[in-house]
Amino acid sequence: MGMEINPVLVGAYVTIARDVVVTIAAVITASIALYGLKIWKRDLVGKESYEAAKALVYQSHALSRASSKMRCPIYQHERKVFSKKDIENTTEGERWRISEAAAFRVRLKEYSDANLEFYEALLNFRVIAGSQVYLAFQPFQRALGEPMDKLYAYLNLLDDYAVSIVADSPDVKLLSGFIQKFDGEIDPLELAVREAREQGELFLLPYLHRKSIRK
Repeated sequence: MGMEINPVLVGAYVTIARDVVVTIAAVITASIALYGLKIWKRDLVGKESYEAAKALVYQSHALSRASSKMRCPIYQHERKVFSKKDIENTTEGERWRISEAAAFRVRLKEYSDANLEFYEALLNFRVIAGSQVYLAFQPFQRALGEPMDKLYAYLNLLDDYAVSIVADSPDVKLLSGFIQKFDGEIDPLELAVREAREQGELFLLPYLHRKSIRK
């Protein structure tokens, strides 16, 4: 006589097998979800790092351009237009120094705005990738300091009305000499800023998926 099948036991085995299958499926599903989440987070961080590095490179270039522009001689269209009354009450030398200082302060405001945008980009990258970026761009910020110091010295001279000066005064020629561009020669201040900026950009290359600044 054959063995009788106990429906109760069969039902219990089926239930156990079904629970095991459901459990395994749940574990597999959770594992896939966690792996997918990990990949998504990695891709998201990679994209954020790339965008932050790209923004920082752009802002460092913009700040370099603002620094270079700040050192150019003032063009006529940048100078203050004086009213008839102003002309009657001032000398030509006074009008020159007023317009000279005002034009440089407009450029200084443009530089300050570019500097603020650079620091915002620097902070944004620091949040994503760490504080080493500050060290990478320290030489760049130091290089920008020398043109600024000379500009402030020049503005202090223009603002000191106890000293009578005109465009051809020796002190003016001495202090404004730093803003003259070198025709056919290397501008040492601009070169120092550019080389220091490139040091910071080298630090960003891995986040930009590049191996060189030039390519």
